[in-house]
Amino acid sequence: NIFVQLLSFTSRGGQSSNGSPVTVANVGLESSSLASATLASGSVDYSTSILRQRANHAASLELASFLRVLSNEMPHDKFVAVESEVYSKIFSLVHSKAARGDERLAGVAALDALISVPSSDEEKKAIRFGNNLSHGLKAPYADFEFLHAIAKALGKMSLRSANVDRVEFEIVRCLEWLRTDRSDRKLAAVLVLRELAKCAPTAFYSKTHNVNVQHHAATAAGSSGGGGGGLATMAGLGGTNEFLDNILPCLRDPQPIVRVCAADALAECLKILMERQRGSMTAPLCTLYANMMEGLEYHGSGDGQGVGNAVDD
Repeated sequence: NIFVQLLSFTSRGGQSSNGSPVTVANVGLESSSLASATLASGSVDYSTSILRQRANHAASLELASFLRVLSNEMPHDKFVAVESEVYSKIFSLVHSKAARGDERLAGVAALDALISVPSSDEEKKAIRFGNNLSHGLKAPYADFEFLHAIAKALGKMSLRSANVDRVEFEIVRCLEWLRTDRSDRKLAAVLVLRELAKCAPTAFYSKTHNVNVQHHAATAAGSSGGGGGGLATMAGLGGTNEFLDNILPCLRDPQPIVRVCAADALAECLKILMERQRGSMTAPLCTLYANMMEGLEYHGSGDGQGVGNAVDD
């Protein structure tokens, strides 16, 4: 019955619980860059997305509460069987190949809600949850809403100390995706990096920050003499930062949604750098600002929109 409730939004076909059509007025949308990104994608109505999120969230919390009660009251061997059945159902939803994304989003919502619920085998649960979320990032049917939900779940998993290896793996892989030409990979990367920067700033900083003071000082000196230098010298004398080195192409990606989300990720990264190496951030911020102004000069082509968002952030 809980899974029926979890999928109830699908059966309603994009209508509110009382059967009335979804409108912006009866949702009460919040103004945010992610809202703008969703609208810019053109693949989903944002008001419908909000209603779907609320329906999935309510059902997922009920499922999590039910499993929490069973973990305390049911014999261990029986709970293992029930838990395994629930997980299998959730994973099948996450990887559903249905044309609409309702089932996939319901699965991710349920998985997200169960992250904090006790398990019969916490280590195995962390591996299975991490693998299914990670695989979802590469799915051919992944759109903004699905990737955003997965990124949120990975961010929630990063708050648990047992998942440090998973967090570091995702950061390294997403840094690789920033260098690809595929907009879908870039979108997944900036969404995940943004959440991990918020939820696991220490891991994010350690995996993106390359401390090599002597090499960087020589590079900075050479670039100052040569009248230039790229983002590779952006992290000041404290070292280089791999995220900053590779974020600029994402800010100029042809897809507006990638540009907006990249600007959000950049904002989170800069917060971390300002907290941890404020004294060496003057040069990187000046270089970043110069690149932002250069991007704004591409009037009419759309190339400057993402870097404009970065300036705002």
